[in-house]
Amino acid sequence: MKIAVLVSGAGRTFINLLDEIDAGNLDVTVEALISTRRVTPALDAAKEKGIPTHFVSWKTLGVDAASAEVYRLCHGVDMIVTAGFLKFLKILPEWQGRVLNIHPSLLPLHGGPGFYGLRVHAAVLAAGDKISGCTVHFCDNEYDHGCIVKQLEVPVMPDDTADILAARIFTMEKMLLPQVIQSFATGELTLPFEPDQS
Repeated sequence: MKIAVLVSGAGRTFINLLDEIDAGNLDVTVEALISTRRVTPALDAAKEKGIPTHFVSWKTLGVDAASAEVYRLCHGVDMIVTAGFLKFLKILPEWQGRVLNIHPSLLPLHGGPGFYGLRVHAAVLAAGDKISGCTVHFCDNEYDHGCIVKQLEVPVMPDDTADILAARIFTMEKMLLPQVIQSFATGELTLPFEPDQS
């Protein structure tokens, strides 16, 4: 299965996917890495693997043109994976059920505009939640919405800080996202993914 990956930060999730591919746990080829930053470790990691890299500026292009450029660069791929991607990607009808995201909470809790990074975990602690976790879902045209594929729960401990909880959940994210992608690569799940699919 061919995928493209979109990042806006350092690319820890993307680098984890590369590690899983190298370990033989993930049967995909990464056809492109698209970044909203000109300089990031994710771009360096991709270049080391010979993966084509691209910079797309939402600030310069705007949502519609930037989204169109992403889809042009992703021509021929089966799935787009957003991994720490913080921009709004307009989901076209032909890409419904084919743009996968991971979010560091149990959606629909603590999702939506502005809920990313440590802000998510701070909100979990402020709400007094006893359980948090991570969610893999397909993107639609609302932030952190769309069809949920799988979630993993993580206990919230009494002495947790946002940083401590984030580290515990990221360990689960590193497991969950490759597992879900592999389920599509092996045909256990099929693209495009539909909400009523078992």
